[in-house]
Amino acid sequence: MPGALIANRRVLLANNVAWWLRAPGLASLTDTFVRDNGGLGANWIAPNWAIATNAAAGTPVAGSELISNGGFASDTTGWTAAGSGVLASVAGGLVGNALQITNGAASNGIAAQDVPGTPTAVGQWYSFSSWHKNGTGTGLLRLATTPTGNNYYSSGALSDAAGVSRTQTLRATATTFYSRLLCDAVLGNTTLWDSVSLMRLAPVSLSAFTLAQRTSYNVSVEPTLTAGTHAGCWLAVDNPYAPRYGVLAYHEGTNAHLDRLIDGQWAPLINAAGAYAAGRVLLAKKSGASFSLWYNGAQIGTTQTISNPVISAGRWVGMFSTYASNTMGTFTLAAYS
Repeated sequence: MPGALIANRRVLLANNVAWWLRAPGLASLTDTFVRDNGGLGANWIAPNWAIATNAAAGTPVAGSELISNGGFASDTTGWTAAGSGVLASVAGGLVGNALQITNGAASNGIAAQDVPGTPTAVGQWYSFSSWHKNGTGTGLLRLATTPTGNNYYSSGALSDAAGVSRTQTLRATATTFYSRLLCDAVLGNTTLWDSVSLMRLAPVSLSAFTLAQRTSYNVSVEPTLTAGTHAGCWLAVDNPYAPRYGVLAYHEGTNAHLDRLIDGQWAPLINAAGAYAAGRVLLAKKSGASFSLWYNGAQIGTTQTISNPVISAGRWVGMFSTYASNTMGTFTLAAYS
């Protein structure tokens, strides 16, 4: 896009935000999304969200591929054997060949690939996908910020007789991303991997925003999500097109979370168990500088204080999702209670 057009687009976006901020905002909103398929409507800034079958869903926009040779079409270039692993490109993948890991000893065979430096940006959201099928053994997937870690994701034993595709989403906390594809720890066992991918998700595509009239309020959503991905709601956001301040409440299929964003830097506040079921209400409450998180009618963690003037004054609220198959039931903005 030519420089002049980029500059004009920025001015238009800035003017649009300024118009919204001059507007009084909504005292309350209950949006059930029970209407014709299409855009969310006039109450929303949601360029990548739509209604389908009486639910709202976002379509994350992915960037360029960051994994090298995730298709293993003819070789295993880009992957390093570790542990007892012997790597080979063999027939029988999801698309053409697959990576076969064979254990050369009674310990895990591992295929490792690191994505270093600037391609992995701290604080940005990413999508990792892969396909796995048992050979004579099972598999295991680990995603981490260290070579031997699993802090982003650890699958546990994968017993996929017919082959299964999976997606995990994550927010980077370090500049190097470590992916580890494993076979179980039985001598001579094999397992297959294919279609391995890591892509950065465009931030603006993950969210849908509306403007609250007050600075104290309750926001709730009813997410149905794929385990290992993220869905929830925003509070106290400064700018709906490029948030640098705000509070994010979300679930990922196991735990409920409350995170804060200050000057572009994330910090976790709450990360605790909340038994997931499709369509259960995820609720976040803001009263001035105090924030609390609720799931299925129970408070998760303790009430948090965020002493930041931008967040205390924040009136942009909305929905958040990192995966296109996640859906939202009713969204509610109400007075704080």
